[in-house]
Amino acid sequence: MEATLSSARLDTQSGGEIYNHRLAAVSTASPSVQQFLGLVRVTGSKLRDCFPEDFRQYSPELAWWEALGNFVGSRAQHLPPAWSENDDGSRVYHHMRMINHVVSECANLCLELHSTENEPFISMERTQINIFKGQFGYLNVGDIQNVESISVNLSNLVQNNHKGLATALESITKAIDEEESLTNEQKSEALEQVSELARQATLEPASRTSKGVVKAVAQGLGSVLSAAGGTATVWSTWGPEIAKFFGF
Repeated sequence: MEATLSSARLDTQSGGEIYNHRLAAVSTASPSVQQFLGLVRVTGSKLRDCFPEDFRQYSPELAWWEALGNFVGSRAQHLPPAWSENDDGSRVYHHMRMINHVVSECANLCLELHSTENEPFISMERTQINIFKGQFGYLNVGDIQNVESISVNLSNLVQNNHKGLATALESITKAIDEEESLTNEQKSEALEQVSELARQATLEPASRTSKGVVKAVAQGLGSVLSAAGGTATVWSTWGPEIAKFFGF
């Protein structure tokens, strides 16, 4: 089956009321593809049974694709967002994520699930910031990579019992997205700074860049956020949590 499906990828499209997954680059009429999708539904059903709080709301097939998306994380490929216009002139942004070598990724996910001995490693309790379900309409490719990096690193922080910092960085990221008074350039700059702070936080203290550099990144972020209304409040709430974690 692997040889037949070696070119298969999973496309995820979202935006407005659209949220769907599609197996691409293969013929869905192929017996091997149908067999693979049957296995996807079986494993998805098992996920729903093992982790009902996380996956019960999904169909078996969608449950597996959701788990795969969380597992692949930043390895997925993203296209620049497109948009369409509603009758009232408002924009709806559309996002596309592609997971290449989907059969191999599914196999790796199965191995990971087996090795965790039923621990909920893909639980939604792991902090997830999903750009496809948020607005983030201004994102360019670099911004998408930053948001994906933030999401993965926050998940790691939660797993390592640093929930306070993860909550702080998640709240700041969402506030950046929602703050209308920030320009797209300011949002991009702030996302890059949050991404770097999240990355540094996942490293052992001895492996981080100097404390002075990390402090400068945090101060730069604070400067951008403090100039706006909503983000200024968020920064005053969560900025001290960042300073406490890094020790400055």
